[in-house]
Amino acid sequence: MNLDIHVNLSTLTLIMVIELGTGVLVGWIIKEAAKLIAHNRPESFRVVRKEEYASRSYGERTPQNFFSTFGLNCDIVIVESNEEEVIKEVFYTPLGDHVKVEYKNDGGTSTSTSFLSAPIYTSTVILPIVVGFVLCATVTQLSDNSFNYAHETSLFLGNIGIHLLISGVVWFASLYWIPSIVSVVTKVNEIYSNRSEYVPVTQVETVPIAPETQERNANWMERFFWIFLILGTVCIALSWYLHSLGYMAENPELKAGYRMLISGFIFWANIPWIVMGVGCITSNLTLKDYLQPQSLYPHLIAFFVSLLFVFATGSYWLFSAGGAEMLVNYPGLFISDSGEILDSQSLNPQLIKLWWGLGVASGVATMAFMLIRVIRLPSS
Repeated sequence: MNLDIHVNLSTLTLIMVIELGTGVLVGWIIKEAAKLIAHNRPESFRVVRKEEYASRSYGERTPQNFFSTFGLNCDIVIVESNEEEVIKEVFYTPLGDHVKVEYKNDGGTSTSTSFLSAPIYTSTVILPIVVGFVLCATVTQLSDNSFNYAHETSLFLGNIGIHLLISGVVWFASLYWIPSIVSVVTKVNEIYSNRSEYVPVTQVETVPIAPETQERNANWMERFFWIFLILGTVCIALSWYLHSLGYMAENPELKAGYRMLISGFIFWANIPWIVMGVGCITSNLTLKDYLQPQSLYPHLIAFFVSLLFVFATGSYWLFSAGGAEMLVNYPGLFISDSGEILDSQSLNPQLIKLWWGLGVASGVATMAFMLIRVIRLPSS
């Protein structure tokens, strides 16, 4: 059954408010429960205000919580001690996001955080996107006679799934893109200020988002390789346009379709590269950090999420919204190894779906391999 993509702004707003309220409530419960446990065990735990505490490892600094909502700073620290020696520190923000620092017997330090330690991020981004995608995928596999009231049920579930997906994307933009854009603007202002006026300042040591990026002088190719990926995408779209000129001249009715396909390709194909570029600019990441990551820092996770989102959107368009059939009817977009332009006589929707499926499978497998590799890396 095809999805009825109809978005109601009031419904979307209500869903987003519920998601935010749920995250705030869960975060408050987690934080208050941790404080209650600490107060009931004063021999092992103590609760201190962040400004009054010097960390065993970070001193007066705060370990960066990659998933901290709206970039809020920590306000309290729950310290666990064993015979007057600190063995664990948990830094909490006002909304319950937290990052944990553990001190091992061999002298090593382990700092950990994930979306599970950020209840608002989980309730506004992770769960809506996952649940929404599952609902939409389920609806597309149903038929009107699958069971009693199948049509009405499918319309309701599909509508909820669409709203959840959109809310997750909007929240992701709010919690990730806006702080990133602010960070880029801040860096540009700092560069401009440093060039226009020299003001002696005290250097403050900070905690990098990705440990391996500290004290690294990367060349411009490693920092800005993502620009060439965007240019490559634009070049492919330009070749499509040039190949389609003859077909548009023969059949002017195809112009609108070609423009939609080419502009859509430029937009969707560049989303992951733009996300990658934000990470390179704001956090000094390079090509190696994306090909051989040493930890699951937030920009890498954002890159993976953007890829999965493009895969999911493209799969829905090709398999459920008639995208494969549309591509067959617009020759000039596919060229064989011998340089021959493939058209409806040599292409069919099943073949396009097969190519796409293999590409998505290889992409997901590559991401899974990278995640497994990072998880197996020994923590410092």
